[in-house]
Amino acid sequence: PADPVRNSLVKKIGITNEFLEDKPKISDYYMEELHNLLKGKTIVAHNAPFDMKFLLKNLHDYDIDHERFRVFDTLPAARRLIHETPNHKLPTLKEYFNLDDGSSHDAINDARATGKLALLLLERMN
Repeated sequence: PADPVRNSLVKKIGITNEFLEDKPKISDYYMEELHNLLKGKTIVAHNAPFDMKFLLKNLHDYDIDHERFRVFDTLPAARRLIHETPNHKLPTLKEYFNLDDGSSHDAINDARATGKLALLLLERMN
């Protein structure tokens, strides 16, 4: 059956079904694990509404009760505090500030780069 979450990812960021074929499927076990990791923490994301939509939908679909999450969205903060780049897309900011040497849409590299971007933004706020 068609998976609307996967289909939306394909549309939004170009990840293909072929790429996803051998990847683990979302399950109640993985969602519980993720929830336990996030509980009480601040989620840092670039364009957080996009990621939060998937997180909240899956928590709901797997009937996992959760508290309201604290979220630091680096995109609006970058728009307020960074004026030297042509745009505020994560790949642009990663390259301009040399936040990583990995490729975009690689989850680990993007997570590390977003964390480094958050630290840079917090520094600019002070």
